[in-house]
Amino acid sequence: MFIPASLSHTSAAFKPQPAGPSLQGPRRLSSAQRPVKELLPQITSGEAVQTSKLPRKNPKSAREAAVLQLERISSQGTYIHIGKRADVTEAGKPPVNGRLEVDARAQKSATGLVAGVLKSQRRLDHLLSPFLAKPEGLAPGLLNLLRLGAYELLVFNKPGRIVNEYVQLAKQLSHSRAGGFVNAVLRKVTQLQEAQVWQQPLQLDAAASLSDQLGLYYSHPSWMVQRWLQQFGQVETIDLLCANNRLPEYGIRVSPGVEGGPQGLLEDLQVRLPAEVEVSASEYLPDYFLHTVRGLQDMISMPQFKAGQMQVMSESAGMVVRLLDPQPGERILDACAAPGSKTLFAASLMQGKGQIVALDSKAARLKLLESAARKQGLSSMIHPVACTLAKRADLRWQRLPDDLSDLCTLQATLLDAAAALVRMRAVLQREQ
Repeated sequence: MFIPASLSHTSAAFKPQPAGPSLQGPRRLSSAQRPVKELLPQITSGEAVQTSKLPRKNPKSAREAAVLQLERISSQGTYIHIGKRADVTEAGKPPVNGRLEVDARAQKSATGLVAGVLKSQRRLDHLLSPFLAKPEGLAPGLLNLLRLGAYELLVFNKPGRIVNEYVQLAKQLSHSRAGGFVNAVLRKVTQLQEAQVWQQPLQLDAAASLSDQLGLYYSHPSWMVQRWLQQFGQVETIDLLCANNRLPEYGIRVSPGVEGGPQGLLEDLQVRLPAEVEVSASEYLPDYFLHTVRGLQDMISMPQFKAGQMQVMSESAGMVVRLLDPQPGERILDACAAPGSKTLFAASLMQGKGQIVALDSKAARLKLLESAARKQGLSSMIHPVACTLAKRADLRWQRLPDDLSDLCTLQATLLDAAAALVRMRAVLQREQ
C-alpha cells in the first residue's frame, strides 16, 4: 500500500556585490560605455515593467518563457523547470504547481537558459551594472530580460542580431520605450562580447578578498565561498564552484519488469535515440540505473518514460534507498517525499508488499508523486492533505548565512519527529 499524505522562498533585490580590482569586467568607462539613464529615466527607476503586466502562462517562445520564469523565481521562489503545454491540457486541468507551459520543442531551451542565467547571475550583474544608472531600481522582469540577453551574447556568443529579438520581447512585455532601453544596454554588452571578456581566465589579486573574487568569477555568494575556503581550502573550493556550474548529469531509474533490465533498455535506447544523446550503464547501481550525460529531454520523450518504465532520479538518491534496503512487508515513512523518486524506488524494492507513508510540506507536489505511483501500478492511493545546489541553481541566491542555523534546526526537528514514529532498532536515515 502506498499512502501519500502532506505535512517562501524569500527573494532578494539585485544588489551588486563588491569585486576585487583584478576581476574581469569594465573598469574605467569610455564615453560609449557610460550609463544610459538619460534614455529612459522612468524605466531605470523600475516603472516600466511591473510583475502584474507580465503574462503568467503560455509564453510564445523559449526566450519569453525563460524571462517569465526568472521573474517568478525572483519574486515567488518557484522552481527552475518549465512544463510542457501538454501537461496543462491533460483532462482540461491546470498544472498543479502553476508552472509556465510551453511547447515541447521550447521546453528544453527555456529551462537551459534559466539555469544558465542563475548560474552566471552575479558575474552578469557585475558586467551589466556600469551600463545601468540604478540596477537595484529595475523591475525584475526588465532586469531578468537583460541578464538573459547578456548571457546569450557573452556565454553562448550568439550573434548581435539577437539584440533585436530582445528589443521586441521588451516591447511585448512592456511598451516601446522599454525596447529602446534594452537595445541601448545590450549594444553595450556586444562590445564586451567582442573583447571576449567572459572567456578571460581568473586572475587573482592578493590585495583583494579571495572570497569576493572567486564568488564573482564563479557567480556564488561571497559568504558561501568564504565558508568553503575555511572548511576545504582554495583548491577544493574552486573544484566545488566549478562542479556547481557544470551542466548536471542525471540518472534514469529503470522500473522492474522492463525486459532485459537497464542493459536491455540501454541497448534499445542506443538504437532509437539520436547520436548526440549520451547514456551509459550506471557505475554505482548498474542493476537499477542508467547514467545520462546529454540528451535527457530526448529520453523523457520516449514512450518508455511515458509508460512509467523509467524515471529521472539521481544515482546518489538511489544509493540512499539501497542503503535503507527496504524489504517486502515493511512499513516505511518518507518524511520529505516529493517529487517521489526515492519513495517509488523503495516501493519497487518492496515488490508491492508493504506500506509507505509519504509526507511533504506541499500537497500540490504530492499530486505529481501520486500520478507517478499510478503509472507504476501502486495501489491504495489516499489523496494528500495539507500538513541541492548544482541542480537548483536558484538556491545560491535565495539563502543567507543566517538561514543555515534555521535549516539545521529544521533538519533536527524532522529527525526528531521521524524518530518518534519508528520502532526500536528500526532504521532512521537522512539523505545528505
